[in-house]
Amino acid sequence: MSEAELQKAIAVIPSRFYWLEVARQPRQLVTPSAVYFSIDQEFLYEPFFADFGPLNLGMVYRYCRLLELYLQEHCEKSRKVLVHFTNMEDPAKRANSVFLVGAAQIILFQKTADEAWRPFQGLSPPLVPYRDATYGVCTYQCTVLDCLRGLEKGIELGWFNYDTFDLPEYEYYERVENGDINWILPGKFLAFSGPQSDTSVENAMGFRYFVPEDYVKVFKRLKVACVIRLNKKQYDRRTFLEAGTSHHDLYFLDGSCPSREIIHQFLHISENEPGAIAVHCKAGLGRTGTLIGCYAMKHYRFPAAAFIGWARICRPGSVLGPQQHFLREIEPQMFRLGAAQMRIPIAPGQPMSEGLPEIDSPIDGEESDSAGRHSELGSLSPIGQHGDAGQGEFLLSTKRRHQSASSSMGGATSSTMPTESPGSSSSASAYSPAHALHAVALANQVGELDKVMSEADVSPAVRGPTAALNARRSC
Repeated sequence: MSEAELQKAIAVIPSRFYWLEVARQPRQLVTPSAVYFSIDQEFLYEPFFADFGPLNLGMVYRYCRLLELYLQEHCEKSRKVLVHFTNMEDPAKRANSVFLVGAAQIILFQKTADEAWRPFQGLSPPLVPYRDATYGVCTYQCTVLDCLRGLEKGIELGWFNYDTFDLPEYEYYERVENGDINWILPGKFLAFSGPQSDTSVENAMGFRYFVPEDYVKVFKRLKVACVIRLNKKQYDRRTFLEAGTSHHDLYFLDGSCPSREIIHQFLHISENEPGAIAVHCKAGLGRTGTLIGCYAMKHYRFPAAAFIGWARICRPGSVLGPQQHFLREIEPQMFRLGAAQMRIPIAPGQPMSEGLPEIDSPIDGEESDSAGRHSELGSLSPIGQHGDAGQGEFLLSTKRRHQSASSSMGGATSSTMPTESPGSSSSASAYSPAHALHAVALANQVGELDKVMSEADVSPAVRGPTAALNARRSC
């Protein structure tokens, strides 16, 4: 890389790894001193409306594996510097590329989120913040730094382990046709879209809707002991009860913010259920993510802004509209509830929320001012109080449509049930075909194709450069 280029590039790891924004792709991806690569056309976010990120946990994992391979092959062996370049004229790709580079620093190099962000904080123009998945005006900004802090906190709590992450399971269950399931707090809370009641119904894309009987089988494998429904009744809960899975209804309006009573009930159920809990609303995004966020703030002191980032990495689209402000609004109360619970002995059989400070008890000073600002756009907003009818159906149908389209275009679809037990993964030591596509394109230029393919365990059918460059991810 020339001195002029080095001056423009941001040093992520000096003399080894750089990030560069360009107006056009470099003419040569491999030079005597540098290797250039981009993920702009391969790691693609599937939007619900105008949202564009962050990229999901599967893509974060794939990027880290790819970066490890590149650093080993081109930095350690050939002594070249590695340059991740992105399109400076595309704000979405610009933000997502920085997010992946930051995530890799946290996961691979044990940087804090703030340390990972530091090289990029002076970017001009600044990165655009992420927006929510609703079709209305977005009043809340979720920044790349928020997402990195969420990832850092998730790793700190043991919710993501790079060495044991089960990529095949993640990519299988996130598909609508396989249940539309994501762990938010692994082992405690998973989010999923609401089951239907008719086993014969198919949507316009040809997906059969999941019914309770389908989820009973999946939940047995995932060790789910309880289901909490937040939307209107669209199936018979007896299917879960007869399978030995407890079931609770905590309905509140689509798109709205939960009442104090709903939060108390959710916390009470969750704190007295030792097993894993599956939570759903219509799409399993807004109401679901909001209540799980309340639990995370209370029990793990997970900051609201960081939790929103974490939830969207785990399950894109989570927490919507005024619910974003609502989590910021009640963060101080959730922190206080958690701190109080740590100090109050809980008698056997006593509800863990009993005797604790009220959720809406007054707060003094700056925290009160901040909560007041967020309450105007959160719980006191028109949608926060009265909901957004049809929001969940819109989001769910959009997700089905995108996943159906990406499948028909030849994107990677995890259609085979993972054979290993949850938590055990061979993916940490092996590359899937889709994972190796970047390596294929670059290896074709530097004469390392056979070696890369051997390590990636990719079949000869996808070894050509055309397949590599044309393939699209469908996560």
